[in-house]
Amino acid sequence: MEKDKRNYGIDFLRVLSMIFVIILHCNLQGGLISNVPPNSIQYKFIWLLEIIAYPAVNIFALITGYVLYDKKNVKIKNYLNLWLEVAFYAFFVNLSFDMVNSNMVLPKDYLYSFIPVTSGQWWYFTAYSGLFIMIPFLNKAIANINKHNFKILFILIIIIFSFYDTISKAFNLNDGYSVIWLIVVYILGAAIKKCDIAKKIKSSNLILLMLILYFITYIYKIYGFEFNFLNISINNNLLITYTSPTILGVAILYVIIFSRINFNEIWKKIIAFTSPSAFSIYILNNHVLIWNNIMCGLFTKISNKSTIYIFACILSFTFLFIIGSIIVDKIRIKIFKLLGIFESTNNIQNKIYKLKEKHIKI
Repeated sequence: MEKDKRNYGIDFLRVLSMIFVIILHCNLQGGLISNVPPNSIQYKFIWLLEIIAYPAVNIFALITGYVLYDKKNVKIKNYLNLWLEVAFYAFFVNLSFDMVNSNMVLPKDYLYSFIPVTSGQWWYFTAYSGLFIMIPFLNKAIANINKHNFKILFILIIIIFSFYDTISKAFNLNDGYSVIWLIVVYILGAAIKKCDIAKKIKSSNLILLMLILYFITYIYKIYGFEFNFLNISINNNLLITYTSPTILGVAILYVIIFSRINFNEIWKKIIAFTSPSAFSIYILNNHVLIWNNIMCGLFTKISNKSTIYIFACILSFTFLFIIGSIIVDKIRIKIFKLLGIFESTNNIQNKIYKLKEKHIKI
């Protein structure tokens, strides 16, 4: 019997990162961060949740590098399917809101549904599209670098693009909201896998290190100082960016720790069912109509309630939204199968591969 080579820990981490994304959106767009009383127990609790969830984007980008770096041919059909998935949700969410109130959707919004990169509505998908073009070239470079030099590069990237840029903003990484940052994190994810980073360190010690990094980020946010030096401005939000060394460090540790986890057969089935729909959760939650008409101010009225009540509301909404998104995505997958979408994208991929083999040598 062929051994199952799927890393279910990494697949589970994909779903966990989407749980984190919804929590981030509840705090920000839901109105909690801007409405909880300053320095109150609620304020400190919401920022604790925010910081716990903040590594989400880095986790997702690290996983991409971890999984794809050693692939000889990046599957173009996967990107095409992802693009069609985004277009599908963009169109049908527009249509759903249009049926409720025709003033909410303009004709151009339907056009933008089919050009999601151009519309710029989903920053991560736009940045990922740029990354995807670079992946074959990145993989070629990664294949040609030995493990010793790759470990050095791993350290240099963290020092230059995380530590230094967090303070200086010298490389215009836009706090991580950029294709350049996704490329940087992709390389780190590849290094984790290829060089087996931290393989000699026990998982218990890695968890302890993760908690320390979380603690540093939280304490500096709540009690941090502010000062200006030359052209550098430091404040208590310093470590709460995707490029932050503590946030990046936590994300790296998540990938290392979860890659080691073994699941029983029941959990493997649950993970195999849910993880393919992870990205749909982000697409749906971040659709401009859902973002502005459902998420906007959703939790404002509970911002002065007890932390237990706030947490229960966030957790309930998060899991209901995720379950709903997965159900909707399973329907979308059935529709795609009925329409022959997956077969069509596979045929397109095969034609592109033939052209590549004939004209392009990477």
